[in-house]
Amino acid sequence: MLEKIKQHYTISNKEIGSIVKYSEAEYIYNLVKTNNFKTTLEVGFGLGFSASHIMAATNSTHIAIDPFQNKRFGNDGIEIFTKLGLLDTLQLITDYSHFALPQLLKEGKTFDFVFIDGDHKFDSVFVDFYFCEKMLNHNGMIVFHDAWTRSVSSVKSYIRNNRKDFQILHSPEKRLVVVRKIGTDTRSWLDFSSFRNSLSAYITHSITRYKWRKRMKKSQK
Repeated sequence: MLEKIKQHYTISNKEIGSIVKYSEAEYIYNLVKTNNFKTTLEVGFGLGFSASHIMAATNSTHIAIDPFQNKRFGNDGIEIFTKLGLLDTLQLITDYSHFALPQLLKEGKTFDFVFIDGDHKFDSVFVDFYFCEKMLNHNGMIVFHDAWTRSVSSVKSYIRNNRKDFQILHSPEKRLVVVRKIGTDTRSWLDFSSFRNSLSAYITHSITRYKWRKRMKKSQK
């Protein structure tokens, strides 16, 4: 199935932008397959590259949330999934995650594996985690994409400092943050530990300066 998927996607394996690359998709596939996860959820569908790998690993129904499949992607993801024969086991919710996730929680949905790769503003990533962790089964995993962004790395810092019921796992893929649910949230209503992420601020500043210098050199030619 993985070879069939590769035939329908042209994805660079270079770390450019926020597109999921081949090695990341294969890592997600192996993570899901090795842990025998069956119930899966994804925030952000796009062209369905990561979703196709998740579904290849489970052979089960996959729920994906993406309000832009028609507007931004021209239903290209749907077209590819039709060719792959995966459309019948895909439940695509064409709505914003801040609307869709509370509804799934209200319906009593639970998941073994969640991939979060939607809106990358801090509040959006945090809200996605807030609802997804409430539906995550014990020993289930949440994977965040684009670990280099200040928003994702800040949510990671929040989890490290505040959520003892989660374990941050080592990931060989530097742009992925992997967390496992290992217990129950026993915090009192006043519990809170501040979380700072100076490393992500430095990385973002360095990238911004690099892009600025590149534009300056281009304008001087």
